[in-house]
Amino acid sequence: MVCPRADWVYAPPHRAVVAVDVQPCHVGQRGDHRSGRVDEACKLAAEAFDVGQTYDSERVTRAVATFRNTIGARSSRAVTELDERLYATYREER
Repeated sequence: MVCPRADWVYAPPHRAVVAVDVQPCHVGQRGDHRSGRVDEACKLAAEAFDVGQTYDSERVTRAVATFRNTIGARSSRAVTELDERLYATYREER
């Protein structure tokens, strides 16, 4: 699978969604989730999440949450930071 590039999209929220949508390409196919790749993908997802918060984009937030669900149970600093951001956002909405 070839990962599309996100730099052709101009609006930051759209770029963020595209970046999160291609994260499975970064963490591999068929369960090939190497720790370094997962960490990098989570860092990119966290950046996309920040863009979504800046632009108050539920679409970006949902895309990041969907990505987080795809990587399953993981334990690393990058995963924990992403989890904390998502948790704080959904906790505020209640």
